[in-house]
Amino acid sequence: MRPGAAAGAASVRVRAPARLHLGIFPLPGGGFGGLGVALRRPVAEVVARPARDLTASGPQAERALGAARAVAERCAPGAGAALAVVRDIPSHVGLGSGTQIDLAAAVAVARLWGVGAGPRELAPLVGRAQRTRVGTETFAGGGLVLYRAGAEPPAVRLDVPARWRFVVAIPGGASGFAGPDEARAFADLPPMERADVEAITAAIDRLLLPSLRAGDVAGVGAALEVIQARVGDYFAPVQGGRYRHPLGERLARAMRAAGAWAAGQSSWGPALFGLAESPGAARRIAAAARRVLEAWPQGGWAFVTAVSPGGAAVVVERWPQATDVVYSR
Repeated sequence: MRPGAAAGAASVRVRAPARLHLGIFPLPGGGFGGLGVALRRPVAEVVARPARDLTASGPQAERALGAARAVAERCAPGAGAALAVVRDIPSHVGLGSGTQIDLAAAVAVARLWGVGAGPRELAPLVGRAQRTRVGTETFAGGGLVLYRAGAEPPAVRLDVPARWRFVVAIPGGASGFAGPDEARAFADLPPMERADVEAITAAIDRLLLPSLRAGDVAGVGAALEVIQARVGDYFAPVQGGRYRHPLGERLARAMRAAGAWAAGQSSWGPALFGLAESPGAARRIAAAARRVLEAWPQGGWAFVTAVSPGGAAVVVERWPQATDVVYSR
């Protein structure tokens, strides 16, 4: 990964999709697996422009600056850039904000400086892809991602039917684990029971993957319910129950009652998701979630989104007016 010519780039703009982490789980042979989907919204957007010094502005500017410094230190010592975080994803709610901002900033400066490295190569430089590569893979290629350490290939990407929707409900008053808190939580957990590991593996291999390929939303939903129950109970000792937020169980029940094929927690929460087979069904599920949130003293919000079929979009503007649009995938 060596710096090369910037080829007259006036700016590099990276738009990265949020992600839902549908489950992280120990594997029979050791290590971890993970399952996630890229979302059409919200998105993180970072712009890098040539500059003498390395600076950043906007929400999560320090995070973006840290990622850019890590790339500069390893790949382009002394290089400068002015970064602007134009849009960000809500932090510490289970939507992958940290990973997407880190990778968006890293890819933006790498392209600006002519560094020949993509998101998978840059991820370790900015402290990502340490446990699973779900966030990195949704950034790189979108769709649904299944990651299993030690498998060949370790990450598999699949398309999700275009009509399917996810309802995302985020109750106020709590945040998920991150950084040192997340590391301590994993350190405090015992090994997962063999029966639970086998149940998750069977749900993925025998139900989720064939159902997704067949466009069977009921089968995918049933698999997610198994995975969420086993994973939620495994993490219960460190997050206070199957769900991180005290409203989690009520929200999940409300979404299922309104027609969700599956409901569960994304990552450490507090975001919950509901799987819907159509936009109309998703609107009904979102309305049910909002009724629960409206009765909660600290509020919250719910929205409907589709799965993003592609990963991050990279737009390179060159002097004088030429524009290249590239997708990470």
